[in-house]
Amino acid sequence: MQKPNLLRSIGAIVLGFVAVVVLSLGTDEVLHILNIGLVFGTAVAVATIPMHLGPAWYPISIAATALPCAWIGGALYRGDQISS
Repeated sequence: MQKPNLLRSIGAIVLGFVAVVVLSLGTDEVLHILNIGLVFGTAVAVATIPMHLGPAWYPISIAATALPCAWIGGALYRGDQISS
């Protein structure tokens, strides 16, 4: 009886991981296609502040650093293509 329980546990972990990856990438792709990722992310960050889910500075800092980080990443990527 130990073997089937172990296989089911491993299967549950693997399927859970696959579900998280598929749902995360799917949501990201839908928001990217609709071109509302930044607006949606900012709205969620602002909406969570009055819910007291944690310190207010955290969602604000994530929203504030999203564009500079994306810009730096794009510049680094473009620099790799130019020098290659």
